[in-house]
Amino acid sequence: LYVTETANGAGKVHRYELVSGSYASVTLQSGMNSPYHMALTPGEDKLIVSEHHAHTVSYLTPLPIAQAAIVDSGLTYNHGIDITPSGKDLYVVELGTNRSLWNIDLNTSAKTAIRTLPSGARTCVIGNEVIFVTERDSNRVTKVTLSSPYDYSVAVTGLTDPVSLTLNGQKNILYVAESSVNQVRRVFLNAANQESNKEVAVTGISNPDAPALTKDGKILFV
Repeated sequence: LYVTETANGAGKVHRYELVSGSYASVTLQSGMNSPYHMALTPGEDKLIVSEHHAHTVSYLTPLPIAQAAIVDSGLTYNHGIDITPSGKDLYVVELGTNRSLWNIDLNTSAKTAIRTLPSGARTCVIGNEVIFVTERDSNRVTKVTLSSPYDYSVAVTGLTDPVSLTLNGQKNILYVAESSVNQVRRVFLNAANQESNKEVAVTGISNPDAPALTKDGKILFV
Protein backbone atom coordinates (compact mmCIF):
# COMPACT_ATOMS: atom_id res chain seq x y z
CA LEU A 1 0.00 0.00 0.00
CA TYR A 2 1.37 3.42 -1.00
CA VAL A 3 0.43 6.50 1.05
CA THR A 4 1.21 10.20 0.54
CA GLU A 5 1.80 12.74 3.28
CA THR A 6 0.71 16.01 1.75
CA ALA A 7 2.82 19.03 2.65
CA ASN A 8 4.23 21.81 0.51
CA GLY A 9 7.96 21.18 0.24
CA ALA A 10 7.92 18.48 2.90
CA GLY A 11 5.61 15.87 1.40
CA LYS A 12 6.44 12.18 1.59
CA VAL A 13 5.50 8.91 -0.05
CA HIS A 14 5.46 5.77 2.08
CA ARG A 15 5.17 2.08 1.22
CA TYR A 16 3.45 -0.35 3.62
CA GLU A 17 3.88 -4.12 3.50
CA LEU A 18 0.49 -5.89 3.52
CA VAL A 19 1.26 -9.47 2.48
CA SER A 20 3.05 -10.47 5.67
CA GLY A 21 0.61 -8.61 7.88
CA SER A 22 3.45 -6.73 9.54
CA TYR A 23 2.51 -3.37 7.99
CA ALA A 24 6.20 -2.50 7.96
CA SER A 25 6.78 0.83 6.25
CA VAL A 26 9.53 2.54 4.32
CA THR A 27 9.68 6.14 3.11
CA LEU A 28 10.27 6.12 -0.64
CA GLN A 29 10.59 9.85 -1.17
CA SER A 30 10.58 13.03 0.92
CA GLY A 31 10.78 16.75 0.17
CA MET A 32 7.97 16.61 -2.40
CA ASN A 33 5.63 19.54 -3.12
CA SER A 34 2.17 18.47 -1.99
CA PRO A 35 2.05 14.93 -3.36
CA TYR A 36 -1.56 13.86 -3.69
CA HIS A 37 -2.69 10.95 -5.82
CA MET A 38 -0.64 8.10 -7.24
CA ALA A 39 -0.81 5.44 -9.95
CA LEU A 40 1.20 2.24 -10.05
CA THR A 41 2.37 1.03 -13.46
CA PRO A 42 1.10 -2.43 -14.54
CA GLY A 43 4.51 -4.01 -13.89
CA GLU A 44 4.50 -2.45 -10.41
CA ASP A 45 8.06 -1.20 -10.97
CA LYS A 46 7.19 2.50 -11.10
CA LEU A 47 4.94 4.68 -8.98
CA ILE A 48 3.62 7.86 -10.59
CA VAL A 49 2.94 10.74 -8.18
CA SER A 50 0.96 13.93 -8.79
CA GLU A 51 2.66 16.89 -7.06
CA HIS A 52 -0.02 19.53 -6.67
CA HIS A 53 2.08 22.60 -5.88
CA ALA A 54 4.99 21.63 -8.13
CA HIS A 55 2.58 21.34 -11.09
CA THR A 56 4.34 18.14 -12.10
CA VAL A 57 3.82 14.41 -12.36
CA SER A 58 6.83 12.27 -11.42
CA TYR A 59 8.02 8.66 -11.56
CA LEU A 60 9.39 7.01 -8.45
CA THR A 61 11.55 4.16 -9.72
CA PRO A 62 12.88 1.53 -9.22
CA LEU A 63 10.68 0.28 -6.40
CA PRO A 64 11.01 -0.10 -3.46
CA ILE A 65 14.20 2.03 -3.34
CA ALA A 66 13.08 4.91 -5.50
CA GLN A 67 14.49 7.98 -7.22
CA ALA A 68 12.23 10.70 -8.61
CA ALA A 69 12.11 11.63 -12.31
CA ILE A 70 9.65 14.11 -13.81
CA VAL A 71 7.14 12.65 -16.26
CA ASP A 72 5.44 15.92 -17.14
CA SER A 73 5.41 19.56 -16.00
CA GLY A 74 3.46 22.66 -16.94
CA LEU A 75 0.24 21.47 -15.36
CA THR A 76 -1.98 23.70 -13.20
CA TYR A 77 -2.62 22.36 -9.70
CA ASN A 78 -2.85 18.81 -10.97
CA HIS A 79 -4.46 16.48 -8.49
CA GLY A 80 -5.91 13.08 -9.47
CA ILE A 81 -4.20 10.65 -11.85
CA ASP A 82 -4.82 7.17 -13.21
CA ILE A 83 -3.07 4.89 -15.70
CA THR A 84 -4.52 2.58 -18.34
CA PRO A 85 -4.09 -1.20 -17.87
CA SER A 86 -1.62 -1.24 -20.78
CA GLY A 87 0.56 1.31 -19.00
CA LYS A 88 0.69 3.49 -22.10
CA ASP A 89 -1.60 6.37 -21.15
CA LEU A 90 -1.77 8.49 -18.02
CA TYR A 91 -4.78 10.69 -17.29
CA VAL A 92 -4.49 13.77 -15.08
CA VAL A 93 -7.18 16.12 -13.75
CA GLU A 94 -6.53 19.68 -12.63
CA LEU A 95 -8.08 21.27 -9.56
CA GLY A 96 -7.00 24.76 -10.59
CA THR A 97 -8.49 27.35 -12.91
CA ASN A 98 -7.71 25.42 -16.10
CA ARG A 99 -9.93 22.48 -15.00
CA SER A 100 -8.50 20.29 -17.75
CA LEU A 101 -8.47 16.53 -18.17
CA TRP A 102 -5.14 15.59 -19.73
CA ASN A 103 -3.94 12.51 -21.57
CA ILE A 104 -0.18 11.88 -21.40
CA ASP A 105 1.34 9.24 -23.67
CA LEU A 106 4.00 7.68 -21.44
CA ASN A 107 5.86 6.27 -24.45
CA THR A 108 6.28 9.59 -26.25
CA SER A 109 5.54 12.15 -23.47
CA ALA A 110 2.96 13.78 -25.76
CA LYS A 111 0.33 15.65 -23.72
CA THR A 112 -3.21 16.43 -24.91
CA ALA A 113 -6.02 18.27 -23.14
CA ILE A 114 -9.03 16.14 -24.04
CA ARG A 115 -11.70 17.95 -22.04
CA THR A 116 -12.28 21.12 -20.02
CA LEU A 117 -14.42 20.30 -17.00
CA PRO A 118 -17.12 22.66 -15.66
CA SER A 119 -15.65 22.58 -12.15
CA GLY A 120 -12.31 21.65 -10.63
CA ALA A 121 -11.72 17.92 -10.34
CA ARG A 122 -9.93 16.25 -7.43
CA THR A 123 -9.57 12.64 -8.52
CA CYS A 124 -10.14 10.30 -11.43
CA VAL A 125 -10.30 6.57 -12.05
CA ILE A 126 -10.49 4.63 -15.31
CA GLY A 127 -13.50 2.38 -15.86
CA ASN A 128 -14.92 0.57 -18.88
CA GLU A 129 -14.08 2.92 -21.78
CA VAL A 130 -14.63 5.96 -19.55
CA ILE A 131 -12.81 7.90 -16.86
CA PHE A 132 -14.75 8.86 -13.73
CA VAL A 133 -14.04 12.22 -12.10
CA THR A 134 -15.04 13.67 -8.71
CA GLU A 135 -16.34 17.22 -9.03
CA ARG A 136 -16.37 18.26 -5.39
CA ASP A 137 -18.02 21.66 -5.76
CA SER A 138 -20.86 20.17 -7.82
CA ASN A 139 -21.40 17.21 -5.43
CA ARG A 140 -21.25 14.63 -8.20
CA VAL A 141 -19.16 12.16 -10.14
CA THR A 142 -18.95 12.72 -13.88
CA LYS A 143 -17.49 10.64 -16.69
CA VAL A 144 -15.64 11.27 -19.93
CA THR A 145 -15.30 8.71 -22.71
CA LEU A 146 -11.72 7.75 -23.58
CA SER A 147 -12.11 8.14 -27.33
CA SER A 148 -12.94 11.16 -29.49
CA PRO A 149 -15.14 13.20 -29.14
CA TYR A 150 -14.57 12.54 -25.40
CA ASP A 151 -18.21 12.83 -24.43
CA TYR A 152 -18.93 14.23 -20.96
CA SER A 153 -21.90 13.29 -18.78
CA VAL A 154 -23.00 12.87 -15.17
CA ALA A 155 -22.54 9.43 -13.62
CA VAL A 156 -23.51 9.90 -9.95
CA THR A 157 -25.54 12.62 -8.22
CA GLY A 158 -26.80 13.18 -4.69
CA LEU A 159 -23.36 13.15 -3.08
CA THR A 160 -22.00 15.48 -0.38
CA ASP A 161 -18.47 16.81 -0.73
CA PRO A 162 -17.08 13.94 -2.86
CA VAL A 163 -13.30 14.26 -2.73
CA SER A 164 -11.95 10.99 -4.10
CA LEU A 165 -12.94 7.60 -5.43
CA THR A 166 -11.80 4.13 -6.41
CA LEU A 167 -13.25 1.33 -8.51
CA ASN A 168 -13.45 -2.41 -7.98
CA GLY A 169 -11.75 -4.89 -10.31
CA GLN A 170 -14.96 -5.65 -12.22
CA LYS A 171 -15.41 -1.89 -12.73
CA ASN A 172 -19.05 -1.97 -11.66
CA ILE A 173 -18.79 -0.54 -8.13
CA LEU A 174 -17.40 2.86 -7.18
CA TYR A 175 -16.36 3.82 -3.66
CA VAL A 176 -16.61 7.58 -3.11
CA ALA A 177 -15.19 9.38 -0.07
CA GLU A 178 -17.50 12.16 1.14
CA SER A 179 -15.22 14.25 3.32
CA SER A 180 -17.45 16.66 5.23
CA VAL A 181 -20.05 14.02 6.15
CA ASN A 182 -17.41 11.49 7.26
CA GLN A 183 -18.47 8.55 5.14
CA VAL A 184 -17.71 6.46 2.07
CA ARG A 185 -20.44 5.58 -0.42
CA ARG A 186 -20.70 2.39 -2.42
CA VAL A 187 -22.15 3.15 -5.85
CA PHE A 188 -23.39 0.34 -8.09
CA LEU A 189 -22.96 1.06 -11.80
CA ASN A 190 -25.08 -0.11 -14.72
CA ALA A 191 -23.92 -1.02 -18.23
CA ALA A 192 -24.00 2.68 -19.21
CA ASN A 193 -21.48 3.52 -16.44
CA GLN A 194 -24.11 5.39 -14.45
CA GLU A 195 -25.38 4.78 -10.95
CA SER A 196 -28.14 2.22 -10.53
CA ASN A 197 -28.11 2.37 -6.75
CA LYS A 198 -25.91 3.62 -3.92
CA GLU A 199 -25.53 3.06 -0.20
CA VAL A 200 -23.33 4.13 2.69
CA ALA A 201 -20.45 1.64 2.96
CA VAL A 202 -18.32 3.18 5.73
CA THR A 203 -19.10 5.57 8.59
CA GLY A 204 -17.41 6.60 11.83
CA ILE A 205 -14.29 8.07 10.21
CA SER A 206 -13.15 11.69 10.02
CA ASN A 207 -12.69 13.49 6.69
CA PRO A 208 -12.12 10.35 4.59
CA ASP A 209 -10.00 10.62 1.48
CA ALA A 210 -8.16 8.44 -1.05
CA PRO A 211 -10.01 5.11 -0.74
CA ALA A 212 -8.08 2.11 -2.08
CA LEU A 213 -9.22 -1.47 -2.63
CA THR A 214 -7.17 -4.63 -2.50
CA LYS A 215 -7.08 -6.50 -5.80
CA ASP A 216 -9.64 -9.05 -4.62
CA GLY A 217 -11.99 -6.24 -3.52
CA LYS A 218 -12.29 -7.59 0.02
CA ILE A 219 -10.50 -4.81 1.94
CA LEU A 220 -10.99 -1.07 1.57
CA PHE A 221 -8.31 1.30 2.89
CA VAL A 222 -9.32 4.91 3.58
